[in-house]
Amino acid sequence: MGPSYFSSAPKALNGRARGLVLLVDDEEKVRWVARRVLEADGWEVLEAGDGQAALQLIGEREGRLNLVVTDLNMPRVSGRELAEVVSVFHPGLPVLGITGFLSGVSHDRRLPILPKPFTAGALLHAVRMACGVSIRLQTPRRENRARARRLRELTHAGPGSRVDLVQAVHTLRDLPEPDE
Repeated sequence: MGPSYFSSAPKALNGRARGLVLLVDDEEKVRWVARRVLEADGWEVLEAGDGQAALQLIGEREGRLNLVVTDLNMPRVSGRELAEVVSVFHPGLPVLGITGFLSGVSHDRRLPILPKPFTAGALLHAVRMACGVSIRLQTPRRENRARARRLRELTHAGPGSRVDLVQAVHTLRDLPEPDE
């Protein structure tokens, strides 16, 4: 199944939405359920069926997103790659990771993780917490700062002075992994 894009109208809270969430998951059923939970809580939701589509949407909506909720295990561009590129090029945009494979996740305090399956209450709590804390509040270890600096150096802005975030993922994959 290819990427999916869907923007939904939020349920107004005092006539205003809480904010705009980009929901990224390759499982349509997960997106369907999560979107309805978030909308019922007053969020506007934009969907992407994979990380590459999400990076394109983030580039198009620079400064208008309040949160990215992403599955960590997806084809093409993983949620962890998505989160790392967002933390370098959009450091104020928080990212919440969701996964059904907790045993395969290396924990990073900068990336909160919500395990699947989750309840509506757990999703809303995690979203509210993530929106209150930027992904960059914790100072990255020195090697992560060096990796971020190198990624910025190697990734050139495209037409209109915007960084091609999909190309940034390809550059990221070529960089050496930081020491644990």
